[in-house]
Amino acid sequence: MNFLRAAFGGKNPFVGPVFWLMISEVFPLRIRSPAMATSTVANWSANLVISFTFLGLVGLISRAGAFWLYAALGVVAMVVFHRTVPETKGRSLEEIELELGADTAAGGLHPAGAPR
Repeated sequence: MNFLRAAFGGKNPFVGPVFWLMISEVFPLRIRSPAMATSTVANWSANLVISFTFLGLVGLISRAGAFWLYAALGVVAMVVFHRTVPETKGRSLEEIELELGADTAAGGLHPAGAPR
């Protein structure tokens, strides 16, 4: 969370770097490679959608309106990150998995409270 606060409060107020930080830490080692690959495809797909729709959005709500919309979405993303992403500084991946309800002994990842 400290990285997120520094990224949003410092010179870089964009969500972009947060994605790469989160996908490198959030997935357990046994699924990290395919999960990061899938996340990267989803990220670039979202970038493609934004690129293709930007000019239409500018025509609809003006250039300033488009950037204000993106700024508002960035603020919403910051609030979501702040509320949902646990602090990972100084903690092992195993400790984080236990907090999030992972079943590391069975080799599977299960949401907390879900039937196993």
